Amino acid sequence: ENVLSDLSLDIYPNPFNDELFVQLGDEALHNVKIEMFEIDGRLIKEMKLERSRANQLISISNVALASGVKIIKVRSDEGIYTEKLISL
Repeated sequence: ENVLSDLSLDIYPNPFNDELFVQLGDEALHNVKIEMFEIDGRLIKEMKLERSRANQLISISNVALASGVKIIKVRSDEGIYTEKLISL
């Protein structure tokens, strides 16, 4: 599990099938962008929120992907979080 983080959050389950959860930390975030990439850098999913609540749970569903390693990035005005995930 490779994590690069300026933000406090949790992404689970890992490995995942077709649904993934992003649990935000104790602080509200602004201009949140969640991106999922194939390991080759190709963007496969993107979500945007203008503002999040503290401890907000975000569900990413219907992620019909080929199995393998994915990269998820959560960007906001407050920082960035990057993690490798395994799609089953």
